[in-house]
Amino acid sequence: MKIFSLFAATLLLGAAPTTQAQTVINGVTITKPGQKAAAPTRRTVPAFVDQNIPADWVDVRGRVATGSAGRTDLPAGSKVTVELRDITVPTAAKTLVSTTFPSASLPVSYQLVSSPRRFTSSGQYAVRVSVNNAAGKLIYSNTVQQLINPAAKRILADMRVSAP
Repeated sequence: MKIFSLFAATLLLGAAPTTQAQTVINGVTITKPGQKAAAPTRRTVPAFVDQNIPADWVDVRGRVATGSAGRTDLPAGSKVTVELRDITVPTAAKTLVSTTFPSASLPVSYQLVSSPRRFTSSGQYAVRVSVNNAAGKLIYSNTVQQLINPAAKRILADMRVSAP
């Protein structure tokens, strides 16, 4: 009982080192005032070991970011659309897989998964990104075409977007 009382008194008096109390909400770390924020972690290449994706399927993932360093805030209600397109015939490019999701800021991660049956060995494929505000107006898009090779099966494609 004496040991417990001594430990409790030490904690109450603040002699024990304090840990940083942080909360993470939607990828944003909130630190209490007066405490030092933890150093940001470096981005690592995402692990392509996902038990829910069949081994022969194509898994394209990466980040959508602007050219500036750090975070870019987006207008409320903004949506990011990422498409995997067949550009074999540029005038008749068709979307094979797409995803649209809300985002309050960039960079943001994405993932597209597709059956290998959608691809041909002679085809050309690219990732396309657009960011629209709540009214549907285009505010960012990729200007450089990011070609992918679906034979690779696991593809990291970080996308840079800029204002039109």
